[in-house]
Amino acid sequence: MTQSNHIIHRQVIDLKVSDKEEGLRWQKEFSSYYKDTVLPAFEKACDELCAENELIRINKIEIDIDKITSSSLRRGVTQGLVKKFKEEILKVASESLTLVNKTSSSNHQTFPEGVSSISRSSTSLYDTIIYFLEFGVLPWWSSTLDFDVSKGIEQLYRELHDQSLSRFTKRLNSLLVNKQSHRRIVDVCPTTLLIQIFDPNNEYDLQGLIKDFQKLDDRINLKREFFNGVINNCVIRSSNSSVLIDIEGVVISVIKKLGYTFSEVHKFQNMLVEKTGANSSLVKVFNEFIDDNVRVSNKIAINQLVGRNSGVKISEEYEGNYLSIKFNLQEDESIELANAGSVLLWTYLPMFFSELKLMKKGEFNDRSSQERAVQLLHFLVNGEIEAEEHQWVIFKLLCGLNPSEFVSTEFEPTEEESIECNNLLQSVIRNWPVLKNTSPSGLQKSFLRRPGLLKKDVNGWMVHIERIAIDILLDRLNWPISVIRLPWNENVIHVKW
Repeated sequence: MTQSNHIIHRQVIDLKVSDKEEGLRWQKEFSSYYKDTVLPAFEKACDELCAENELIRINKIEIDIDKITSSSLRRGVTQGLVKKFKEEILKVASESLTLVNKTSSSNHQTFPEGVSSISRSSTSLYDTIIYFLEFGVLPWWSSTLDFDVSKGIEQLYRELHDQSLSRFTKRLNSLLVNKQSHRRIVDVCPTTLLIQIFDPNNEYDLQGLIKDFQKLDDRINLKREFFNGVINNCVIRSSNSSVLIDIEGVVISVIKKLGYTFSEVHKFQNMLVEKTGANSSLVKVFNEFIDDNVRVSNKIAINQLVGRNSGVKISEEYEGNYLSIKFNLQEDESIELANAGSVLLWTYLPMFFSELKLMKKGEFNDRSSQERAVQLLHFLVNGEIEAEEHQWVIFKLLCGLNPSEFVSTEFEPTEEESIECNNLLQSVIRNWPVLKNTSPSGLQKSFLRRPGLLKKDVNGWMVHIERIAIDILLDRLNWPISVIRLPWNENVIHVKW
């Protein structure tokens, strides 16, 4: 892959030679030739085959170039390779290359064997976002290092109209029954889109309620508190994936989350009226809650749907209703990792987490402690709090979580946590004498933030990190990194660096 507009996920070159010595010579010679000559030619061929704003995603192609000699590499092998490359793409895509515009708007696409999709670039963005919301990682055709999920969702939301937007919100609705997905949706989607998902017909006036809550309390995480309240008080209808909300339950749960009590109901009512207005949506719903009739009616409707198996309740109390979706790689698949070099820190992690009271006797205290550990690894490696969750795959693995498990990127390290992070980096430098006067930021930049690839291994996971000149210093490391076994991890992490 020479440029970002065309991506080859995995390339396998199979050369048959007469002996080991010849194999070593060919490995070096053909690798250089392929990188410098063949890939640029493939890039140009892809430009010719695929127009701008069109996407062709192909699962696999094979090219047989017959016998070659060292001298033939300089005499036209490239031309023959490119010709066969084009022929194979056209063979698997067939005449459907002309159907790009038609298939991009169809719900029932059929593609020739070997073609996974033919679409416009906006459809690729749609696929990438849905994939991330479901699994917590990005698909192979998207770059892990620079994709901003929130901006991508906002762009897609602006570009989709009418029927396409309706399909998008319904697809998001279908993901709500997966606990990790609905937490991720609330975390990264803008408020306007969340309203489209939960209240497309403005039946519950969620927009008005949010505005009123902002008058009541302008906390930064109000969006999360509000829509978690919605999730804990709603049911997804099985018939059409629409949402039935106990809106009084939402309001009361959010009010309690914000720290208000109801010891003096009338005094609290007066405060709501004063801050939001006598005719506000919040005052109206709160008055209905006191009256209790509407609330009982909605509760009965929700319980009846669940009782008839006509709906799925997705609140935190109904764990049994959740779909368990975990991200798993096939043996021949890999995903791009950010911060892969953080595997260097593994031997320091038990003490680090224990010092911060996140674990006892080699086990995390609870799930929130695990999530906090992931967040702190990001701060430890990057020195900042801004983050994309899909860049945390290696941190999740080091903390015993599956890549698909949601961890919020909204966090703020305490002073104690910041000090412990700096202490750990200083310890690494002291115990790796060859680094001498390297600063913590130098360690982060040179080693910890290195990209890599993650593959499935027989006993767990395999992390591949490309070796560069500075990595000669790894030979002077005072602790092993090829096999990582942590007491809280079921799977072993193997490292090839």
